[in-house]
Amino acid sequence: MSLTDRRPTAPLPEEHERLAELLAVTSPTHRAHAGQLQTVPVLDALRPLLPAGALVPGQVVQSTDPGLRLALVAGMHAADEHGADWLAILNGVDVGLAALAGLGAELDRILLVDRAGAATAEVISALAPAVPLILVEGDDAPDPVLARRLTALLRRHHCTLVTAAPWPGQHLRLDVVDPVWHGIGDGHGQITGRDITVLVSGRGSAGAGSAHRLALPTEDGRVVHLGRAQARTGLRDDLARSL
Repeated sequence: MSLTDRRPTAPLPEEHERLAELLAVTSPTHRAHAGQLQTVPVLDALRPLLPAGALVPGQVVQSTDPGLRLALVAGMHAADEHGADWLAILNGVDVGLAALAGLGAELDRILLVDRAGAATAEVISALAPAVPLILVEGDDAPDPVLARRLTALLRRHHCTLVTAAPWPGQHLRLDVVDPVWHGIGDGHGQITGRDITVLVSGRGSAGAGSAHRLALPTEDGRVVHLGRAQARTGLRDDLARSL
């Protein structure tokens, strides 16, 4: 059989998905639509942490701190255009709903899936077309192939994912270090607040890394931005190893 008689080898399913994803995000229709999308708002104190000043539809944000994750998703209901939207929380058995409500979230607009467990990926797939924001608790991270499929699905439906576990290909990472607790004396007292440093790293404008000092929470349960902090060296290298 001559070379001209050979038929091209069919792409593997994974290659099909990567090609479809590339075509989707580079098409004129997608770019025009993406420019018109509204961001998902966050609390005012968190806006300096985020390159867009808000959560971006279709992106994945990972935070290592439970309190910061709640604060990230609590601000959605404060904006008129998102006030009637649903927030979905997966594997959130220990999520503090009272704290969420205190930060401004509307509990009657929260969909709880307490124990998605092994079905977390399927639940994300089902919810992405229906809600603009999903919080996934738990330490289990998807493998890179599954993460890429879910990220493409999130982008297609303009749904933002905030996750506790590292997510292959995540767009933004928020690490919490240097906590200082208030209200504790010498072996006695009651915790009244906490100050933390948030290290921000990620792709694009977040790649260089930044650091911010937050009060989370204050004595009255609020989140306050205390100013920029000294960024630690090596953030970019750490992120590159985690992606």
